[in-house]
Amino acid sequence: MPIREKELEFFLFGDKGFLGSQTSKQLVSERVKVRALEGKITSASDLDFFNKSTLKDTIFLNFAGTGVTPKWDLDDGLSLINKEILEKLLPAFISSDARSFIHFASNYEKSELDSIPISRQPYVKSKIATSDICKRFILLDSRIKLLYLPTIISSAQPHGRFFRDFVECSRQGIGFNLLNPGARVSITTFDYFYDHLMEFVDSQHSISEVEPEFESTVLNFAVILNKMLVELGCSEVKMYSSQSFMGSFQGLESLKLRPSFERTLKSYMKEILGGHNG
Repeated sequence: MPIREKELEFFLFGDKGFLGSQTSKQLVSERVKVRALEGKITSASDLDFFNKSTLKDTIFLNFAGTGVTPKWDLDDGLSLINKEILEKLLPAFISSDARSFIHFASNYEKSELDSIPISRQPYVKSKIATSDICKRFILLDSRIKLLYLPTIISSAQPHGRFFRDFVECSRQGIGFNLLNPGARVSITTFDYFYDHLMEFVDSQHSISEVEPEFESTVLNFAVILNKMLVELGCSEVKMYSSQSFMGSFQGLESLKLRPSFERTLKSYMKEILGGHNG
């Protein structure tokens, strides 16, 4: 969904991360102005850019968040860092004449904590804390918005993310270890997310959610990916796990994918299998 108001300018925090960089590239491809900080945003960052008088049509997108990458060894300090950054950004924004500030939350914040893998619980707790801060500031300024996201996938996902690594295993002819085959996943393609974001920019709602295009277990998603790999003429990925139910594939759901989701998913897989974005 191309943006029609070319005079808009987007300012991104966290533009070096997966989702921030993908959004920036898409905006630039549509010839929309995009700016970002030179370095990483911290609680000590200089926020003088909020004081400029030319911010009337600027939309701030906050993708920044310490601990997004699963490899982090997380502790309670993570929550403090993310809270400090947001508590500095939002008062500075309120004092400006910018158009809006959109903070990105996670749909997993709405799940029971014990249903989330232990390795990701500190990050989800941190996201809950920052969402609560955002909701508090929304009461002070309606230009502040909160958008809940499921897991976003694309062909440009970095190594270390499930979708990218699983498809890469087919290309390399190696097996894949499912660490949490029974964990629930909520997934949406980048294309779907981006369209929703552009609609949300001018929405009258302060809080919204990008609905998942796919919800099931990790194992179920892996089985579906294997089916698609075969349809693309590629090798299935041999899966293994320490969890006993893997052997009989118990608990698999019969799911019918949205045609648009399946098409986009296959296009991402073709890019990865072709060696792009490697």
